[in-house]
Amino acid sequence: DRIRQLQPFSDALLVQGSLGRISEIRGIMDSGETFPMDPFEDIRNHLRFAVVEGSYLEPKAFGQIHRVLTLSARLHRFAAERRSALPLLFSVAGRLALKPDLSKAITKIINLQSLEVQDQASATLGTIRREMERTREQVRRHLEKLLDTLSARGVLQERLITMRSGRLVLPVKETHRHLVKGVLHDKSASGAMAYLEPLETLELNNRIRRLEA
Repeated sequence: DRIRQLQPFSDALLVQGSLGRISEIRGIMDSGETFPMDPFEDIRNHLRFAVVEGSYLEPKAFGQIHRVLTLSARLHRFAAERRSALPLLFSVAGRLALKPDLSKAITKIINLQSLEVQDQASATLGTIRREMERTREQVRRHLEKLLDTLSARGVLQERLITMRSGRLVLPVKETHRHLVKGVLHDKSASGAMAYLEPLETLELNNRIRRLEA
């Protein structure tokens, strides 16, 4: 938007200031130093949305805000450390808003690599995720016991635990399906294999889904 609105300078002081900043940047480049000038992402929509009561931002938005904060801090530090040599650049970079507390809060809440909400984002979320992991482990233990029993009876198409419809299931031979009490979630393309959720793990899987909600 700002580029489309650019007009030629009509004030000699503005022209001198702009040329002076360009000259300072050119001096940095000629000296072999790297100027920390990555592209600034446009986070204005995120900031407008954040002030609306009841609204929330997606992890991706927090990641973009954090990158802008990080770049602002780098530019400010770079210019401040060379203030005597870069007075005009510092006059601009020195006005950048530094929000170290906000940056720290974002890294506590969001994993900036995976853009997933961290367990420590809240005590409640951490408790829920730990309970989910404990329950999943209970399901796995139950299914592993069933694997041994059903595999010995030749009931399984493959000796493994897999996932269907977000639930842990066993791949049972269609011809032996009647030997396993459970819920059918899927079949193989050939129809020779049925993905069954044994009744022994049904309530545990239901608990996981309730926690996910």
